[in-house]
Amino acid sequence: MATKSDLCQERDNLLARAHRINDGAVAASRDLTDAEQKEYDSILREVRIINNKIRLVDEGFDENRSMGTRVAHLEGNLLGGEGSGEGEVRFLTRDQRLADLAPRTTEPFDIGKAIRGKLTGNWKGADAEKRALMESGDVQGGMLIPELVSSQMVDYTRNASVIMQAGTLTIPMDGPDLVLCKLAGDPVGYWRGELVAVAEDDQMFFEKVTLRARTLACIVRVSVELMEDSANFGQLVQSTIGKAMAVEVDRVGLLGIGAAEEPLGVYEVLSGAQVKDMGAAAGGALTGYDEMSEAYRMVLDYNGTPTSVIMSPREWGYLDVLKNGDGDYNLAVPESWKSLKKLVTNQIPKNQIWGSANNASFSVVGDWSGCFFGTRTQITLEISRTASDAFSKLAVLIRAYLRADFAFVRSQHLTVIKGIIPTS
Repeated sequence: MATKSDLCQERDNLLARAHRINDGAVAASRDLTDAEQKEYDSILREVRIINNKIRLVDEGFDENRSMGTRVAHLEGNLLGGEGSGEGEVRFLTRDQRLADLAPRTTEPFDIGKAIRGKLTGNWKGADAEKRALMESGDVQGGMLIPELVSSQMVDYTRNASVIMQAGTLTIPMDGPDLVLCKLAGDPVGYWRGELVAVAEDDQMFFEKVTLRARTLACIVRVSVELMEDSANFGQLVQSTIGKAMAVEVDRVGLLGIGAAEEPLGVYEVLSGAQVKDMGAAAGGALTGYDEMSEAYRMVLDYNGTPTSVIMSPREWGYLDVLKNGDGDYNLAVPESWKSLKKLVTNQIPKNQIWGSANNASFSVVGDWSGCFFGTRTQITLEISRTASDAFSKLAVLIRAYLRADFAFVRSQHLTVIKGIIPTS
């Protein structure tokens, strides 16, 4: 079995290769080629596996069998997809955390201390943060934070997202692509007599769906004074970045166009099916709960079980104050509406063009467990005191990016109500 020293040397050699690939592209003022990017991603994957092995050595797993079993378990659960063979893809609900899959460390990591040390060169009281950043390789001039801390930031984003609250499942990706399959229609069973051939179901077949890690980035600005003086600076950075990314995750999951490096959202996915049209000429206003109940029924038609509705504040406000003919709230509310989890987001616009209307909106009723959010667990932070006008304003710019994508494998279990206009 390799010693810890051997493993560290192997990791350093891999990081040196990654440095050379990146430095070559920087020197030529170009992006990495597809071949270089593939090699670069492969190197980082090997580095993460070696880091897991080093951790196991530190934990005292010195038997070959124990080492092999534990590492295989880590790879099998965190990897998967095309080319992975025996890899098992993990699907996480909103209540399950990516952080639970990340390697554990006995040393704390404070993002605020790490950023201060990175910018000022003063690592006093931040030895753990300095060691963690050195071990990450820092291969692109940014700050690759430990996987556990990165996963916690992604979890914060997931918890703040309405789409995740609706039931979207998260798939940790350990490569740029992850191939899944979706079912086009439900299979039909047949009763058969003895020695009678079973009829093949020509209405049910599988299709390939590929999650491709696309880059979601954001920049936050803080003053140097706040960075130096605030005790909760790291927590502030995490929450600010998490909220910004959650807002964009919701927008693209609902309205993504599937072009210009933007994932395809549910509004476009369902453009040709599972649509409740409020009126092609000029849209239409909700008439109580009827439209929601019909959307619910449309999901039932495909053997789905609706669990939530996502809508704009305008539609939520209308339905929340519905009164009966006597002017009070004693309504006979449909069971379908009672059973739905009501979720509201400002990422659903109120100014869509629908026919001659320019104030239309939409709502989504259904079961989001057929929607997958594939994410690379690592978040990279890049910090600058000189970019843009940061130098003149004594500010710090922090850029964060996450690679992720959406895929819909049971789109029939969602219904979009399009062309909703205000009630006059």
